[in-house]
Amino acid sequence: MDYHQLRHLTTIITLITLLCNPLKVYGYSQGAPTRACATMVPGHGVPAQTGPADNYALQVEPINGGRDVSVSIVANTGHTFTGFMVQARHAANRQKLIDGVFNEDKHSQIRNCGTDRA
Repeated sequence: MDYHQLRHLTTIITLITLLCNPLKVYGYSQGAPTRACATMVPGHGVPAQTGPADNYALQVEPINGGRDVSVSIVANTGHTFTGFMVQARHAANRQKLIDGVFNEDKHSQIRNCGTDRA
């Protein structure tokens, strides 16, 4: 096989490989869409984590005499993460969202899920 035939064959194999293995990436530059409220699945194609959280810690602290809570998500040393979803729900009825005030910072965004959605 000469150089031109080999080059042509390589090009064909590369094209076949690219066409047979399409890579789709779904992301939301503005964060998860509001429709993610019901399922807690952002819809970007990455499955939810099912195992223990070894790369971050969730810290929940009561404030204002236990009337409110402060929730922080902190990456463990040497780890980073991007993207999270948190909902506040009643302990007695986990289908009911808590109507409250949530503060965002430059690293997070708030979605108004409404208190009538489960």
